[in-house]
Parts: sequence; C-alpha cells; structure tokens
Amino acid sequence: MARVDLYLQGKDSALEEIIGRYSQIIYRYAYALIRNHQDTEDLVQEAFINAFRGMPRFRKESSLGTWLHQIVYRKFLDKQRAELSSLKVRFHVLVAANPKPVV
Repeated sequence: MARVDLYLQGKDSALEEIIGRYSQIIYRYAYALIRNHQDTEDLVQEAFINAFRGMPRFRKESSLGTWLHQIVYRKFLDKQRAELSSLKVRFHVLVAANPKPVV
C-alpha cells in the first residue's frame, strides 16, 4: 500500500511503479475478457485513468491488484452494456423500416 500513499502525496514515481507493476497483469486479464488487442489497450488505459482518479477513495480493504481487476471488469461490463444497447437501437430502427415480416 506504500505506493498508493506515495501517489496520494504527489510522488510521480509511485504512478510509474504502479503502472510498471500491474500493467501486464491487468492487460492479460482484460485481453482474456475481450480477445481484441486494440479494445484491450483502450480498456486498460481507461481503467488506469479511473484508478488514479479514484485513488483517494481506495479503502485498502483489498489489494491494489484486486481493486484494479475490479475496475477492469466494471469497465468491460459497461462496454458490453453499451454494445448491447446499440444493437437494440439498430434492431428497432431496422424493424421500424420494415414493418411487414419477411416470409
């Protein structure tokens, strides 16, 4: 937890240490969920941004790694929900454009 405390005190080296220690682990976890390198890179970047912005709220009840994994998983679910919502909208537009069933 020392890295978190150092980061909260404004030590830039702590940020680099956290990214260095967890980036590969988090990337592998995200890739296992997504299976696309570009989307994985985007998700990992967003997760680290969220983590550093939320660091003051990190309660240290779990390890930093566990917390980062949870952030990645929540970001993944958010993206899945957004994709599902987009598919529903496209489906409704398609149905509205073709009101008669095709037989």
